[in-house]
Amino acid sequence: MKTYEMDEILTPEQWHEIQCRLKTKFPEISDEDVEYHESPEQDLMRMVGYSIHKDLHKIEGLFIC
Repeated sequence: MKTYEMDEILTPEQWHEIQCRLKTKFPEISDEDVEYHESPEQDLMRMVGYSIHKDLHKIEGLFIC
């Protein structure tokens, strides 16, 4: 299992893997909530957290590949 620096930009492949985990754990997430944007991991986490009303600490473990 590889971890990424919070300011590292995830590839679309890495993001797809994370999307699958997030959608399994939080079925209320829509495709729009987890749409890929080329940005640092922390920004993606914030966007997802905002969409599902969870803070970063609740979803942080799902962002480890």
